[in-house]
Amino acid sequence: RKQSIPYSIEVVEVLSEAFDRIKKTTYDVILADYSLADGTGLDILPKAPTTPVFVITGHGNEATAVEAMRQGACDYLIKDHDRNYLTLLPTAVDQVLARKREKIAKEESDKRYRTIVETVSDIIVQLDTEQKITFANPAVRDLGYDPATIIGQPIEELLYHDDRDKVGLIATRRVGARATRNLEVRFV
Repeated sequence: RKQSIPYSIEVVEVLSEAFDRIKKTTYDVILADYSLADGTGLDILPKAPTTPVFVITGHGNEATAVEAMRQGACDYLIKDHDRNYLTLLPTAVDQVLARKREKIAKEESDKRYRTIVETVSDIIVQLDTEQKITFANPAVRDLGYDPATIIGQPIEELLYHDDRDKVGLIATRRVGARATRNLEVRFV
């Protein structure tokens, strides 16, 4: 029975043709049969490292499934005689595409955040639970510090002696109305 799906599909019969298409076209997902005339579906994985690849087989076993996932397949489906795997496929593809969209959105958000943090003129440092610096933005250069060289140093070593008692206010996890705001400390 044919089912209408909201995807365009391209079918190839051999790996060499798949490799040619992958070079020329960007795909949202790839469905790769494990057994092909000139190789296996696993051979596609290194050729499409950023594309989710489903490996599908009629003669699956646990070792093959583990190997497929280890090499980077996003999922491994076993063809059954009743073709029930085809009813699972649209949901599996939708889930993978949703995760891919979420990943892209997170990467874009992270890039925006990095751009803001790295270009703002305010000094931003991140501290661990021992109040050692785990991150410093480039604005610390205005004080004569190289961000890379102060990583791992206790924050209090960079403060004037009279301001060291404010370390507890700097190293808080408070948010909202309880967050520390407009705290001024002097760096040495």
